[in-house]
Amino acid sequence: MKYPVLEMDRVPHGFKSSELSYIVSFDFDDVNNFANDDLHKKYLSYIQREVHGLVENMHVMYRPEVVKINGQYFVLLKDNMDMYKITETVKKILGEIDRYTEGKVDVKAHVLMAMLLQKGKDVSFFKTKKVGDPILESAEYMNSVISEKKDFDSSELSYVTPWEEFVMLDEKRNQEAKEK
Repeated sequence: MKYPVLEMDRVPHGFKSSELSYIVSFDFDDVNNFANDDLHKKYLSYIQREVHGLVENMHVMYRPEVVKINGQYFVLLKDNMDMYKITETVKKILGEIDRYTEGKVDVKAHVLMAMLLQKGKDVSFFKTKKVGDPILESAEYMNSVISEKKDFDSSELSYVTPWEEFVMLDEKRNQEAKEK
């Protein structure tokens, strides 16, 4: 079986070049429907970074690392992970984003196994036949979409920063900046 390839300048500590790893990534589409002013754009930029950090912080047992390659964030997870827990976390995050953006932003998550490659290093001899297409061009990436959203339950703690809270924090930051 061939695996999509995630090529990077430097493989993070704890991972190796030519190693197979689970990858979690979020794609934000139709952002112009929601991001019609600077504050909305700042919020979307904020949650794009935040959701990858949430997966990283909530699944510490799988030794996650967030990497940014060509403007796209990826969470790398060790292969001892529980796929059910990851997908449930992702579904809850998708549901919260849908609620906070009033359904105006289409967010898809991808969870798949990929091969990590460091630029300038040769592929391990035993894994040369497993090298597939670059991750964003691969069929596996396109077929690994999780779009199912878990309904938001207001009695549970929120993972994603709500829009109202972000507005308050932004006003506070602006006020503090004016005072300095």
